[in-house]
Order: sequence, then C-alpha cells, then structure tokens
Amino acid sequence: MKIITLQREAVCTDCGAHLPAGARARYYSAERIYCESHDGPTEPKTEPKTEPLFPDDSIDPWIQCLEEVVASLTKLLNRLRRS
Repeated sequence: MKIITLQREAVCTDCGAHLPAGARARYYSAERIYCESHDGPTEPKTEPKTEPLFPDDSIDPWIQCLEEVVASLTKLLNRLRRS
C-alpha cells in the first residue's frame, strides 16, 4: 500500500466518497483506492442471523396470506375494469 496523489477523479472503495483529482489517497490497485483516512480493505460485513418467520419454518401461512391478497387484488382489478 502506498499514498498517491490522484491524477483523475476516483471513488473510495470503502465509503464511496468522491475523491477529486489532486487528492491524496491510499492505493492498493487501480480497483482499490481508499480515502487517506481509511486503513484499506476491511473484513467483509456479515449479515446478522435472523430468526425464522415461523417457529417450524413453515411456509403454509405465507401461501394462505398471499392467496388472499391475490383474490382481493383480482376483485379490485375487475371492479376497476368495469368502471
């Protein structure tokens, strides 16, 4: 890693900050340029573990709910088409 002065605009790989030409930046490769304040590549962020929507991870309640939504939307569309 080295500190460079940018010859053209860039975007910080870590935070997405706009880096204008002439700004100092940390350079790892052409695809990996970071603000001078960043130390460089960070560990990938992991998604938090989530609980299943239903204790037994069953999708049956979802299917029933979505079928009711489809029926309601179908009725509404038919009414709108008639008017």
